[in-house]
Amino acid sequence: MKEVEEDNCLYTLASCWLSLHDPKAPVNVHDTVITQLNELSEKFGYTLKTYNLLAIALIERGDLDKAIMIYENALSSLGVYGLFEKGAEDPEYTKVFQPNNTDLACLLFNYIKANAAKNGLSSEIYAAPQGGMQQFLRGDPLSIKLFSLLSKMQSPLAKEFFEERMRASEAFDLALKKEGL
Repeated sequence: MKEVEEDNCLYTLASCWLSLHDPKAPVNVHDTVITQLNELSEKFGYTLKTYNLLAIALIERGDLDKAIMIYENALSSLGVYGLFEKGAEDPEYTKVFQPNNTDLACLLFNYIKANAAKNGLSSEIYAAPQGGMQQFLRGDPLSIKLFSLLSKMQSPLAKEFFEERMRASEAFDLALKKEGL
């Protein structure tokens, strides 16, 4: 039975997902998840799901540089950038950039967050008193490209991301006002 479980890709994906979300997981859980996902992908090929889970494990481990490389590799090797450049004339374009492609939408969304965490927090723009992160996202070429991909998909995640940032900014401003600052 153990041998069947080890070869079952759904079992491996579920195990990795649960391990990443288990607060009682050992410290080295990320290394185990990364190993399992790489082994799975070597057997069956890399997919949007496996790329995304790999990058999430790396982010949680604190390795933003490698996570960003995983996201970039995913979009390049799966041909997402190429399809985006070709446009709607390509028959594959419609299949990939559709609103219900949640795997791609989640990967793009997480890539935006990883890029913002790595580059936005260290930028001078982020230190600006009003909407620094929003200014970073609107001015960063990679963020613009990724949001463009999400927009082409008509994904609600792009809109939700900016709405959440606006609510957070408003809450922060209100707290400062209450404190008289």
